[in-house]
Amino acid sequence: LVTIDVTGEQSAVRRRARLSDLRLTDQASGAASAEVVSGTALAAGVGNQDAATHRGLAPSRSQNPPPRSPAQQVLVDALIAARFLTTDRQDDTPIVSLAHEALLRRWDELAQWITSNREHLRLRARVEHSQHRWASQGQHASLLLPSGLPLEEGQVLLREARPLLLAETTDYIERSLTHRQAESRRQRLIRTTALTMSLTAALIAILAALWINTERNAALDAKNAEAKAKDEALASAKKTQVEKDRADAKADEARRH
Repeated sequence: LVTIDVTGEQSAVRRRARLSDLRLTDQASGAASAEVVSGTALAAGVGNQDAATHRGLAPSRSQNPPPRSPAQQVLVDALIAARFLTTDRQDDTPIVSLAHEALLRRWDELAQWITSNREHLRLRARVEHSQHRWASQGQHASLLLPSGLPLEEGQVLLREARPLLLAETTDYIERSLTHRQAESRRQRLIRTTALTMSLTAALIAILAALWINTERNAALDAKNAEAKAKDEALASAKKTQVEKDRADAKADEARRH
């Protein structure tokens, strides 16, 4: 049994509503204990920048309604019938609002739900702000969640608070993850290609330097060999000349005697 007493509020809403008055079917009553709190909070967009409304939970059909069970549908219909929630349309999109903001303060279970989900609701509001900008500007890839803290916050929501997200918000986060992963792979490929090219260029430079050094050494060795040959030829010619001079001297001496 859930009782919401708003009689102490300065407002036009002066009634005492009980969940047992919602005339829930057996099918819906099983979902009521937890769903009535979270469903009301999500329907009213609690935690959103526009906390008065939230898309997709009105009983009328929307273009892409979020999935829900028959019991949840009956529960939402009953909440609206009991005037916990009110419905309207905005730009042909069904929206639903809290019947009165007093529910946020006087319904203990709802207040506890908000407190326990406060951080996730803040993260959701930031992600939805980015999502709305992305959707309104042609879903450009540059407006997906960037790497770093924004993308990490989206991952936290998917991992810890997926039931708080609308289908389009979940899709936005998942698209962001896929895009950033692809971008990361492209960056790794670019870095790998650049590194491979740098290593190849360095190897070519080393091989060229070795070839040049080999050719230089070969030329130097040839020059040294040529110089050595010349020196040996000069030494041989000098020796021959000395021997000839000695032979001539001996011949002269023999003629004198």
